[in-house]
Amino acid sequence: MIYTFSEDSKLLLDSAILILSNTKNIKKVLEMGCGPAEVLTMLSQKFPSLEFTGADINRDALKVAKENIRKTKTKIKIIHSDLFSNIDEKFDLILFNPPYLPHDKEFFDESLHGGPRGNETSIRFLKEATDHLNKNGRIILLTSSVSHPEEILNYAKGLGFAVQKIKDEKLFFEVLTTYLFIKP
Repeated sequence: MIYTFSEDSKLLLDSAILILSNTKNIKKVLEMGCGPAEVLTMLSQKFPSLEFTGADINRDALKVAKENIRKTKTKIKIIHSDLFSNIDEKFDLILFNPPYLPHDKEFFDESLHGGPRGNETSIRFLKEATDHLNKNGRIILLTSSVSHPEEILNYAKGLGFAVQKIKDEKLFFEVLTTYLFIKP
């Protein structure tokens, strides 16, 4: 399955536009779990002077991403990677709309489910991301009320990140929230 643009993607996009429009010194941006690169292509068109990279574990999604990049004539580097396993660079901003639903034994899809509690992928991402941020680097992470976001926030604070809420979006069974994590 290839995860396509939906309410959570729009919230991530809107949050990224807000941060990119109001923050200086951001030159390199990574979207982890970029899927078909819809968020990245829109950001690249709005902020053409920035360097964008997309990473995803799903090779089929990356094929679609490359086609979307070609169609939109944007310049985005694409990397096949399980989180940061194939990434050596550092970035000023990292975006992530992680799989955040708790595992469901009857219906499982790795693009949707983030572990037994729904937050394990987010926590693993934060642990690995610290080595891939430049000084004063930032992360925009999307969370869901169904995936114990307080545990994610506490973990980030334990890593030394300053945490700020960006935006909320109430859906029928959950509240989606984007947070900004700033590396000291």
